[in-house]
Amino acid sequence: MSKANTVGVVIGRFQTHELHEGHLHLINYVRDRHEKVLILVGDRDARPTPADPYPFSIRKDVLSQPYPDVLIERQLDSSISNQHWSSSVDAKVAAIANGSGAVLYGSRDSFIPYYTGVYPVAEVPELPNCSATRVRHEAATQNVNDPMWRKGWLAALHHQYAVTDPTVDMAVHTADWDLVLMGRRSSVSPLRFFGGFVNPEDASMEEAAKRELSEEAVGALIGEPRYVGSFRINDRRYQRSQYGIMTTFFAVEYKGGVVMPGDDMGVVEWCRLDEETLDKVALEHQKLFRELLVYKNKQSQ
Repeated sequence: MSKANTVGVVIGRFQTHELHEGHLHLINYVRDRHEKVLILVGDRDARPTPADPYPFSIRKDVLSQPYPDVLIERQLDSSISNQHWSSSVDAKVAAIANGSGAVLYGSRDSFIPYYTGVYPVAEVPELPNCSATRVRHEAATQNVNDPMWRKGWLAALHHQYAVTDPTVDMAVHTADWDLVLMGRRSSVSPLRFFGGFVNPEDASMEEAAKRELSEEAVGALIGEPRYVGSFRINDRRYQRSQYGIMTTFFAVEYKGGVVMPGDDMGVVEWCRLDEETLDKVALEHQKLFRELLVYKNKQSQ
């Protein structure tokens, strides 16, 4: 087969630890038809996920080993629009094609429906039973007794983004601000506010705070949460790590109900909302208690 004097452009994510038969089929299909081949590797500027586990650098190495003569570039996703992403693709292709023309190739469920640029596109028939999702699942569920698997686990942790996890905390107070409802993990542990991590299903920080309160202070009837502030929490679970916690702190008025401890809260009790209670509060929540006192004073002015 004679090769066209144009650029064949392969666009894909290639999110596997090695190229599977479908990847090889796609790239070889394009190499057989074009003198020059460009691979644009789709990437997202975010922390790794099970669906997008590998950074561009690793995927470039995976592609370069069997295809050392192929140009490989990173193609960032666009948070603006398909048109914006397509324009970025066109700019990269134009710089390589240098006026000679190009064809963009993808497989089923690829970029093709979303591309709005100027170059022609072609869909390459897929090989049956070639699934990157299946390859990732099998790689992630290997025997943990394999030392190489354990080394890969460690490498993955080292390549994770340094992140701050979002949490919420809720202070339930009486209408006159004299008392605040707090909890203890056990009868001898320090006082703490009700709260926890934000779930993917939570529609807002307020909804997350109300959910956490309903789980830890069962039966409490409350008004609408009011924002007190957001604060970094020195959580002991995050010591010696690159991660952290940032909590969004709310105050809410108690409206009634018989309150019982729930979830991992062993005790709930009403406490004086004053400086004398501060020493009884868990160290990581003392800053929140101080901020609540400031917020209380503002409400009485």
